[in-house]
Amino acid sequence: MTVSGGRFGSMRPVFGSIAGTLTDPAGVDAWRRAADPAEVDTVLHGLAELAARDGGDDTDAATVLAWLLLPTAIRLSAEFIDADPDIDEHIAACLWIEVRTFRWRTSSRVAANIGWRVRNQVLVEVGDRRRLADRGRRTQAHTLVDETLVRQRAEQAATS
Repeated sequence: MTVSGGRFGSMRPVFGSIAGTLTDPAGVDAWRRAADPAEVDTVLHGLAELAARDGGDDTDAATVLAWLLLPTAIRLSAEFIDADPDIDEHIAACLWIEVRTFRWRTSSRVAANIGWRVRNQVLVEVGDRRRLADRGRRTQAHTLVDETLVRQRAEQAATS
């Protein structure tokens, strides 16, 4: 991965302040923990713009953004440990998709929005609509169509 301060710094001036930390994952994580939350969100938003397919389409930026969101992925993994034996793979796939498709033109609070979208998508993938509903997502839980829901509705119609 080639993540240099000069490359990112020339594309987004805010990266100049963290240029030295973008060369290794440990430095990125240390910067995230020590920096002001507003500055972190500004940098995450810049990375999201670069990482998005409709933005810079930069996989290196996507990798850095995913690395910065690793604490969210770990928290979700612990929360959903009982949902599926392959939960880490579901979370990683959903995280990568959300990093590459983040709505950078209209959204802020990058970590919170991506974390929430990953959480919901993982719950849909593993078929745990109960947790979606428990979190105030009843509409989403009942309007998402997948084969399980179609099968349940067909069985209900057949027994009526």
